[in-house]
Parts: sequence; C-alpha cells; structure tokens
Amino acid sequence: MKSAFPRYTAVAAVLLGLAACGKAPVPESKSQISADENAAAKSAPSTIAAGQTVQGALESSDPTLGDGSRYDRYIYIGRRGEKVSITLESSAFDAFLLLFQAGESSAQKLAEDDDGAGGTNSRITYELPADGAYIIVANSYGANATGAYSLSVTRDSAASAAARTPIDYAARYPGGGDPKGRYALLVGVDDYRGIGNSLRGPVADARLTGKILVERYGFKPENIVYILDREASREHVIEAFQRHLGQAGPDGVAVFYYSGHGMQFNANVGLTGAMDPEPTGVDQALYLWSDNGQGGMLLDDEIGYLASRLNTDRAVIISDACYSGSGTRGGEGGQSKEEKYDDVKGGLSVPRQFLIDNARAASLSPGYPSAADLRGEPARHIYLGGSQDDQVSWTATGWPKHGGIISVFTYYLAENLETAGENATWADVMNGVRSQTVEYTQNKYNTRQTPQIQGAKRGTSIAEYLKQR
Repeated sequence: MKSAFPRYTAVAAVLLGLAACGKAPVPESKSQISADENAAAKSAPSTIAAGQTVQGALESSDPTLGDGSRYDRYIYIGRRGEKVSITLESSAFDAFLLLFQAGESSAQKLAEDDDGAGGTNSRITYELPADGAYIIVANSYGANATGAYSLSVTRDSAASAAARTPIDYAARYPGGGDPKGRYALLVGVDDYRGIGNSLRGPVADARLTGKILVERYGFKPENIVYILDREASREHVIEAFQRHLGQAGPDGVAVFYYSGHGMQFNANVGLTGAMDPEPTGVDQALYLWSDNGQGGMLLDDEIGYLASRLNTDRAVIISDACYSGSGTRGGEGGQSKEEKYDDVKGGLSVPRQFLIDNARAASLSPGYPSAADLRGEPARHIYLGGSQDDQVSWTATGWPKHGGIISVFTYYLAENLETAGENATWADVMNGVRSQTVEYTQNKYNTRQTPQIQGAKRGTSIAEYLKQR
C-alpha cells in the first residue's frame, strides 16, 4: 500500500530542526543539514527580499547536504497569502532549489524544484501559508559542484492581496433560501499543506457527487456549494455548513459530502469522558486547512453536532475518508487517505475547544445533543462512511465510467445512486456499495475497505428522502 503522506526522516539535526523526505529521484539526504549549520542559519543568515536579485557562488568551502551537494541559504520574510516566485539560474551547475518555513526550533519543508525554470535552472512558485521567516536553499543537483549563480524573488502583488482577503461569510452565504429547498455542501481536498501528502481524486469526487444530485435527483445547481482545496478550511466548512445547509427547514433536504484525508488520534480530542464515550478510545477527524494557512481539522463529534443543529430531519452526511466508520477516508493509482498526526502536527492548528455555535465552546449548552445522539445510531440524519474506524480508504483509476481518478467508495456510491430504483432504500444501496468496495479493495490492494451506514431512517426510500416537497 502506497501511503499518501510524508514519512519524515529523523536526522541528528536539520536546518532549524527540519525533518523531511525528498521527492524521487532526489535522495532524502538532500534535506539533511549538520548541527553546526543549523546554528549558523539562525545566527548569521543572508537575506533576500521581493524584487531583489542576488549574485552568489557555490564554493568548495560551503556546507554540503547528505548527498554531497553544496548550498547557500537565504532568509526571506514573508506574509500569509503572499505568492512568491523564486528562481535559481546557473551556467556552471545544475541548479536545485528548496524552500522551508522556519519555526521556533523547527522548520517544515514546503517545496523543492530541479528544472522548473527551463534547462537546468530551478523555480519554485508558492503561496506562503503564514507571516514569518522562510529559508531559501540555493543548491546544486549533483555532488561537489561549484560556480556562480543568480537567485531572485518576485511577488505577485495582486494574487497576494487577494489571498490575504478574509472571506465575508455573511456575504457569501446570505441565507434566506426556500426552507423547502434541497441544499448540498460538497467538500473535496486534493491540495494539502506541505509536499508529499497531496491527493488525486477528492475534487473529482465532489464534482461527481454534485452531478448525481443534479441529474438523478433534481437538485438545483445553484443550491450546491463546492469548497475545494485551500478554500476548505475548518472555519469555512463550519460557516458554510451552518449558513448554507441551515437554510433547509423541516420539509427541506441537506446533504454534506467530504472527500480527502482522514486522521485518527490516540486519545479523545474535544469533549472527553462521559460526554464523549468513543468506543475505540480515540477520535477521528477530517483533515482540512485552517484560516491561518496551516492544516486544520474537523472532529467527527463536531460533524455530529453540526448535523444535530440542522432544522431538517432529511439530512445526509457522507464521508469518503480513512477511519470514517463512525463519523468521518484514499487505484490502479492506489492512494490511501490516511493522515498521520505525527507527520503533520508541526503545521497543524488543533482546535482548543470543542465546537459549540460558530466554533465557540465552553460547557454543554441547552439543547446540546446527548452522547448517545452523537455516538449512537443517528435519529435525525443518515450517515454514510467510506470505511470502518480502523480502516483506510482508497482512490483508484481505470474506472469504466466518469474517467480520471475517483475514490473507490465514491465511485460505487455514485453508480448505485444513479441506477437505484424508485423504491430502493439507503440500506439497499449501501449493501451493493459495501460488497463492491470490499471486493475491489481485496482484489487490488489485498486489504479490506468496508463502507458503513448509520441512521434510524436507513430503511427509507432514497427517492422519497431526497425529493422536493
């Protein structure tokens, strides 16, 4: 099974404490810096600013990476949402660039490039995730190379300004829709923070789900909201869930769909003890972005809380993520969608409090659902999960329909929903989805992915459940 997540290599010391893996065929040792160089980078760095070009040279006295290649490092002070283009050119050696985000005692590798500027020159174009210091490493692809180079940084001012503009949620989701309307919020994340952990498939999954809702079940396209890639922050998903899906009244319909990485913790996060009786003793979460440019998460219990606050009893929550058996997902392309907390915790904003209205939390408020409501069989909504609590989920390619890379669970769910008879129930459809998904993953990956369904209304006809009233 090929993991979709970075397995950061532990080294004795790395640039500002970084541990990262390289991109094949580049050896992992390209990211390794000695302890002495770690200290030197902090105490006496060279600097570079936007609009500046530096003429430098790799010399025999310069420090080397683990593969024997020499390098110089520069500090760039950036702003969140700033889009920069870094170019390294040399006629003396094959240029190689690396970009790191600095931290208090550690740093995270963000990007690397070999020949992106044409020929043997390198270029990295990147949207910076936060205010602060970034480390640019001017390097050669091969060992022992020396010679002159030119390093420049440019900034896309228009794109940077737009990226820093916060979302006006009230303006984007004004509400006031028909309470009998049918509304869908579809989230797909291919592009994740850092390198080595992005996916192929979730954005296509979200669009396929929307296609089925419109063409087979008659949802109005204007009532379907897509939140894709970097727009999919914890804050954005929570706001859109409440504002957009909250338009559905008692006779309306609300559908929430997520495809992307799933994450599991070795302890409960958020509410604990009697208020959060996790049967496995752990919490699961959807892995998203955060408004501060770091990674973010939405706990499975929080999704249950959001669903419990909807005004309609005809809500469907669908999660195609790893560990999605109780509330929360990965072909020939064969990516599993399991995110390891230890791999990303340095760049992850963990919610400090369990979600109560608009991400505020304190104690249980009046009307808060009981633990049984959250952890037991949902009474007011139907939940469809791509796998069990202890399983990963998969993407694949080579499908007979829809094309491209689609997640296994989503593909079979779309196929069964598209062909379901007028009297087919949610349980009927999921029986077919389950058997097809299990058979496919066993044959292709020699592992078992078992989709789940929960909800007291799973015996309801899908056509009846989703129809306009």
